[in-house]
Amino acid sequence: GLFRNHYMNAVLSEMSEKLPDEAITAIRDSFDMNMYFFDNKVGVPTMYIVVIASIVILLAAYILVTKLRKEK
Repeated sequence: GLFRNHYMNAVLSEMSEKLPDEAITAIRDSFDMNMYFFDNKVGVPTMYIVVIASIVILLAAYILVTKLRKEK
């Protein structure tokens, strides 16, 4: 979703000058730029929080696993 938002934002801003807002929203929904979780729209800042939290958790798990292997 973040990549799609980044790459399509300029195109959709140009299209918004010529198309109505309903059409732009439909395009965003059809290309999964507007993500929904239990019928609630997920914003871009929330997407960044999820990505950063996932990186931190996976990095901590990797460090923990490597330390446990070195102790044996």
